[in-house]
Amino acid sequence: MMAEALATAPSSLITIFQPVSGYEEEPAAAKTTRDRAETGVILTNRSCLNTEQDEELIDLVDGLNCCHSCSLSSSPLIEAVSSDHAGCLKEILSSPSPPDLLAPLLTTGVTVCHLAARKGSARVLQLLLEIEPSLALCRDYKGATPLHTTAQHGEIESMRYLLLNSDCRSDTKDSDGATAVHYAAMSGKLDCLKELCIQGKCDVNSTTTGGETPAYFAAQEGHLDCLQWLTQYAGADLGTASYDGMSPIHAAAQNGQLHVVHWLVRSANCPVNLRTSDGATPVHFAAAKGHVLLLEWMLHHHLASGLERDDYGATPVHDAAEHGHIECLHVFYNHSVKLDMQDADGFKPKDLAMDKGHIECAAFIGHPRQQMASWIQQKRQLQGAWQLPVRVDEDVGEGKYVQLNRHNKKGIKKRLSFSFFSKMKASK
Repeated sequence: MMAEALATAPSSLITIFQPVSGYEEEPAAAKTTRDRAETGVILTNRSCLNTEQDEELIDLVDGLNCCHSCSLSSSPLIEAVSSDHAGCLKEILSSPSPPDLLAPLLTTGVTVCHLAARKGSARVLQLLLEIEPSLALCRDYKGATPLHTTAQHGEIESMRYLLLNSDCRSDTKDSDGATAVHYAAMSGKLDCLKELCIQGKCDVNSTTTGGETPAYFAAQEGHLDCLQWLTQYAGADLGTASYDGMSPIHAAAQNGQLHVVHWLVRSANCPVNLRTSDGATPVHFAAAKGHVLLLEWMLHHHLASGLERDDYGATPVHDAAEHGHIECLHVFYNHSVKLDMQDADGFKPKDLAMDKGHIECAAFIGHPRQQMASWIQQKRQLQGAWQLPVRVDEDVGEGKYVQLNRHNKKGIKKRLSFSFFSKMKASK
């Protein structure tokens, strides 16, 4: 087969590799190709090259006139799509035994169209859809279409082609109920967000299976530009809460997005004391997650008192102590917030800290108030080298916290909104 190809190839395309005296090392690409062809002949084809600087040697292997990288790849189809080699892709698809474009490439269900959408290759995407138009509606294991993929990775040109030249719809939802607008808002792709809302005419208040809107995810991830555009130009409703009662301001406070919370309170007039289905306010989320700057800002500007109680009678101090955030306890103390209040079951923040093994927090709360200021100063001077006393407090019995058994539902409070986007980010 190789001999026949050489016989029909123009002489101008043939380059013979000959040993040269004094030549110490042959280029790796030429050596690999020469060893593979076993003839020392390389064919040059520029049909799939993107620029003059992107020239690659072309090898005639197994009847495919593909570039060097595509022909030597274990999967020429994936290599051609990933490298934006439209010429190689044409050769592969026109071969006597072309690959099945609808078959998943990976166990995650990603198809070749998803890969082209992720890489932003509009011409490769166009070539694939011309051969198999149904590729535009293929779904991966999360139920996402190629349009979802372009929104997630900010590939605006590929998105425009899909919206104008395929059956993709901007309101198509994945298995978690998310549209491409949710993906764009979550990833902070403002250009794609505008394209979907203007060209795709999508619903910006569409909710997922958990009740989250695109504005919710923009606030959660700190994409203020996307959040502002959604509310000011697209008509997004900031009052729409998820099924556990969390609104965009709760999502922003949970992730410590101070700039988003500031805009929501100062510019969007969002109530700072808005409550979830279990009575938690944004300051509860800030304390539970240890966001010191956000907590300091809210207390300093009197947006929160630190004494707010949820449906279980817990204050933000309880949440900070339960999760071991001693810096938040320092903030509460500096703002004269009581550290010894009881929740609905009679537990104090110190009890919760001991129950979770946060001995340092328990020591801080249990220390006499008149000596607390000097204790903080001493700890700062020692820079963490201080030693805990053997007994945190005289009234701490040996088996008191071992027997601690909380009978309410505080252990399963819906303080964290674990969504499908958490899995999406982890898989990146």
